Amino acid sequence: YRAHQERHVGDRLRPGSAFPFIRRLLSLNDLGEVDDPLVEVIVLSRNDPDTGLRVMRSIESHGLPISRAVFT
Repeated sequence: YRAHQERHVGDRLRPGSAFPFIRRLLSLNDLGEVDDPLVEVIVLSRNDPDTGLRVMRSIESHGLPISRAVFT
């Protein structure tokens, strides 16, 4: 699994089943102040940080404002 993720680190992951929900949840921040978001999403994963790199790159490429994550 790890080797596969490392080989494909540049390949964007497709949106999963929770993607529309997370996008709508984060859109609540459009109602508040830019400096004080109403909602923050933090990724928690049992994958190691090396495989998490692909996840974080995919999040960024999909335009989701998620900057914090924990990979264990």
